[in-house]
Amino acid sequence: MKYFDLAIENGYNDSEAFLLRGSCLTDLGFYFDALEDYDRAIQKHPRKDIADNFYMRSLNKKSIFVFDGSIADLKETIRLSKLDNEDDAYWNNYAKKEGL
Repeated sequence: MKYFDLAIENGYNDSEAFLLRGSCLTDLGFYFDALEDYDRAIQKHPRKDIADNFYMRSLNKKSIFVFDGSIADLKETIRLSKLDNEDDAYWNNYAKKEGL
């Protein structure tokens, strides 16, 4: 965590940094702090991991019993996953390769 904090303080504050730090916070059980990082990641309008930001935020909302927000984020995850972009093409190719 200290290295994510340091990286963000030193200007590496793109969406991916907040997504990764949020993931660590989730694993540690700090759901409210993780939500703040996922919110920041989404606000930065990333080109990568777009749907993943909403999916991870959905899981955190479920963990703190914000079910309406969790469902809304899942719906957004599904919507974003249907867009034709580089991120979705990568995961679609991965799923095909793995036979999923």
